[in-house]
Amino acid sequence: MEKNMVLETSFSDNKFTTETMKYIINKVNAPMRIVCRYYSQVLEKNVSVRQGWLLTEAQTTFLAGVLPMEMPFAVRALMFAWFVVAVKKCKKSGV
Repeated sequence: MEKNMVLETSFSDNKFTTETMKYIINKVNAPMRIVCRYYSQVLEKNVSVRQGWLLTEAQTTFLAGVLPMEMPFAVRALMFAWFVVAVKKCKKSGV
């Protein structure tokens, strides 16, 4: 005895899912857009959300490497390498 189930989807369900995801992404990115406006004012050029994330990453890696006073040298070297990579990403993106 076999049981076969047919699952149907409609275009309206997919459209609802797509619109819901766009809504969620817009709500999550809202604080980042505020940060990007701040970066745009400071740098006097338009900063995209991607560039804003890259700038935030560079600042975070710098602070994570500088603020802890007692940190093993190897960890500090890894933080410095991460900072260099983050700055290169920023330069590559045009910031």
